[in-house]
Amino acid sequence: MQANHSFYSHEIRRFWLDQGFNIALIHSRGGYEYGKAWHQAGIKNNRYLVRADVVAALRHLHKAQICDPKFTFLHGMSHGALVAAITTIYHPELVSHVVCRVPISATKNLPSTEQGKNWMKEYGDPRTQDWEEFMQKEDPLCCPAARGCLANTSWLITGYSSDVITGIYHADCLAARAESLDAKVTYWRYSVEGGHEGPLDPVVRRNHEQRLWKYLNYQATKLYT
Repeated sequence: MQANHSFYSHEIRRFWLDQGFNIALIHSRGGYEYGKAWHQAGIKNNRYLVRADVVAALRHLHKAQICDPKFTFLHGMSHGALVAAITTIYHPELVSHVVCRVPISATKNLPSTEQGKNWMKEYGDPRTQDWEEFMQKEDPLCCPAARGCLANTSWLITGYSSDVITGIYHADCLAARAESLDAKVTYWRYSVEGGHEGPLDPVVRRNHEQRLWKYLNYQATKLYT
């Protein structure tokens, strides 16, 4: 869900790739990686296209038999976590597990922080008619959803109480919203020195990364066995 072209992680190789599982990177509209027009195509009242790109990618993966919904894990960090969450709420039939790390979720509160005010260039201004026109539909806390719609999905949500980019209330609220829609939620709420990028201590950072991929390995192995 991030604007990544290539990366390497020992934990990903050990706990995921070496176990025979795959990773697909989805470049949804809204980033800068393909130029200004690509970026502009996914902001404000076009934010639904970001979600539509993810849905199209998932359906392509399923059609190509690379995976199927029962074995599909959707992962995102920060803005990517918001996209993963809103996509799953609208299309829970496409995935079985969702991972939202240090998520943005409460777009209605964007004006309350300086960072949030900067994001309004992307999301819109919730103090105006932007909220009724398009923001509410793309907010995972406030979008329309029926009770029980997430009953067949499992969620892992992680957040850091010291995060000054996306305050911990974003993760708190997203966990509560997913539970209210009957998702099975695992919530890791960390109180360590660090923030949006994770713990400052490199040993703790690696422990958290390893814990994540061990968890995903366990969940995926359960599905396949």
